[in-house]
Amino acid sequence: MGESILEINKVEKHFGGLIALHNVSFNVPANKITGLIGPNGAGKTTLFNTLSGVYKADGGKIKFKKRNIINLSPHEIADIGIARTFQIARPFLDLTVTDNVLVGLGEKNYQGLLTPFKLSVNAANIKKVNEILEMVGMEDFKGNKAADLSLGYKRRLGIARALALDPEILMLDEPLAGLGKDVSKKMLNLIANLNKQGMTIVIIEHDMEAIMSICDKIIVLNQGEKIAEGIPEEIQNNEEVIEAYLGKDELNA
Repeated sequence: MGESILEINKVEKHFGGLIALHNVSFNVPANKITGLIGPNGAGKTTLFNTLSGVYKADGGKIKFKKRNIINLSPHEIADIGIARTFQIARPFLDLTVTDNVLVGLGEKNYQGLLTPFKLSVNAANIKKVNEILEMVGMEDFKGNKAADLSLGYKRRLGIARALALDPEILMLDEPLAGLGKDVSKKMLNLIANLNKQGMTIVIIEHDMEAIMSICDKIIVLNQGEKIAEGIPEEIQNNEEVIEAYLGKDELNA
């Protein structure tokens, strides 16, 4: 499937006596879309938080382009080329769409809460913001306050802010959650277009039809462990995956 850009090797994450991730290993191929699925409580967001430095892993290795990044901070991980969005949209509600993305552009110069924004207000960065907003289909919302956006456009703004970090890997945490059918379809088209432009994408999503339609590779977690890995057709027909979602009794009914 191509060269791996991210390698997860026997990653562990514990919260006291709770084992949230156990011996999780898989590779993320460059320039592809990798899906991360599993029932509620499977460990998907915990893994995202561990990969992005929000949580420190308790064991294993996470290698980005062969470099072990397991002890890096979220800021350092973003700086080397891994950006993420969150399940709950988190823009600066009182800022305009343009200013939200400008903050993202200033993150690499981070010296305090206001510094990224101040360092970003220049002609070159305004031009880059306009390019990013066009890329995510928000060029008509430049002057709108983030608070006034619909959920779908808040999600797009989250992606725009992540793209402002100029990442090589974009990690999307449930980008379709709460969206209607038509809005979800447009979001999937955006994700596919970003991938066509060379972006490596890792996506958590509960919409199985969507995940099967867009991903090149799928990883399945259950109770903090990887139970399956493969192309969509393989995952759809995997009995252990079906059992994890439906339960053994339902499967044998």
